Parts: sequence; structure tokens; C-alpha cells
Amino acid sequence: FPQMADSTLLTWSPEGVYLAVLLDQGFLCVLDTTTSRQIIQVRLSPATGSQRFGTVAWSPKSQYLAYYDSEQVALIDVQGGEARPLLSVAAVTQLSWSPGGQYLAVMAGDCSHSRLCSIQILDERGNLICQQALAEIYQYGGLEHWLDEETLTWGYGCGTGCYGHQVLDVV
Repeated sequence: FPQMADSTLLTWSPEGVYLAVLLDQGFLCVLDTTTSRQIIQVRLSPATGSQRFGTVAWSPKSQYLAYYDSEQVALIDVQGGEARPLLSVAAVTQLSWSPGGQYLAVMAGDCSHSRLCSIQILDERGNLICQQALAEIYQYGGLEHWLDEETLTWGYGCGTGCYGHQVLDVV
């Protein structure tokens, strides 16, 4: 894969077949490592750049790659190759798929200072299933993990020694 020489982000799919690569020239590419071929190339917004990009998440069965680019969360179907927008949002801290791949959690906003921070749960078609605004007094450490297909946890701290976890039931 000679195109990887100028890359800044490499993310393996869960099954180890695909590799998502952010090229310095402003493209997100998906490489099939079994055939040594690039199968997808998406042009990213010039405003995004490698400094703001980096929020990607593979679905558990490697069918979808969710990513954040220029105020939108988008989804690529690896078999279909088309990127489609799912959600418009000013900033994304983290993306996380549920274990079965039914839901995508989006931690949106500036969650290090949490002024406008929320968690939004989408299905693979981009439908908003539920959302949770996060309290303004905390700093959020990110989406910890899914306890099961419908329960997500995340960590927080208040800067004065208080730490904990919160839980969101999707349905």
C-alpha cells in the first residue's frame, strides 16, 4: 500500500480485513488487506484536516465505517462504498457502536469542558433513537463501553476529585 506513506491515521476493522487510512492529501480510504486494493476513497472537507479528523468507528462485523467530517457524522457501507451523512453536529468527541452493531453512539460537543455536550444514539439508517444532554459541571472522559446491545456507560469527573460513571438505556 504505497498510499499509506503519507497517512496520519490507521484503524483496523474488527475482523482485520479492512484498514481505514487518513491520507495527508485529505482523503479517507478503506483498504482491503486480503486483495491489497483500495476499495473506498472519500474526499474530506478542507476545513477538517488531520487535526480535527480522527473520530472513526468500525461496526462490530466490519460492514460499516462511521466517521466525523466537517460538522457531520457520516457512514460508509464497505460493500456499497457510498458515504452518506447521518447527523449534523458541530463537534464529535467519540463514536462507539453497540456490540451487535444495531446502534451508533455519538458523543457530541466539547466534552472536555461539557458546555454543549450530549450523547446521541442513532440506528444504522441515521434515525435518532434517543439522546442525553450531559451536565455542564463535569468533564467527560468518553464513552466507556456498551454493557449490552441497549445499555451504554461513560465516565466523568468534576475536576475536584469526584469521578464516576453514568448509564444510558437506549430503549
